[in-house]
Amino acid sequence: MLLVVVVVAAAPAPAPAPAPDRLESMSPPLGVDSLVQDLSRLGVAEGDVVMVHASLKAIGPVAGCAEYVAAVPQRRRVRRYRLIKTHDGPQVRVVECLDDEFGIVDHPGEDYFATVLRCYLAAGRASTARVGRAGGELIDAADLVDYAVRWMDARLVGANPG
Repeated sequence: MLLVVVVVAAAPAPAPAPAPDRLESMSPPLGVDSLVQDLSRLGVAEGDVVMVHASLKAIGPVAGCAEYVAAVPQRRRVRRYRLIKTHDGPQVRVVECLDDEFGIVDHPGEDYFATVLRCYLAAGRASTARVGRAGGELIDAADLVDYAVRWMDARLVGANPG
């Protein structure tokens, strides 16, 4: 049996209901069996994480691992304060990390995670197939991180951390 963890990205507001005269021409709803077949054809295996209805920049949490490995010498860092519960009551802890809101360097144009993913897909590194009525991509997370590290090393080294 195919068991898949599905991560659903925030979707835009639903479209208005179609006019009654259009209902007859609409495709029938998809069943679970047909979706499981489509996901299997894509190459999804048990335990895989599948992003459904996701924007290109939604890959950031996966590709973000590359920011810690890439040879970018001056990375923008941030300090965040978090209130945590302890045995002695609430306490503030300081967390320093790479900037996960605006990126580790200034980069012109769109979010560089979206650019990395667009280049990765254009290189043919993902499996693609229809899932239901939409296109789907199956991405190997480790391969994407390796690709993103090489992409960042080639394009972000020497960039201004802001």
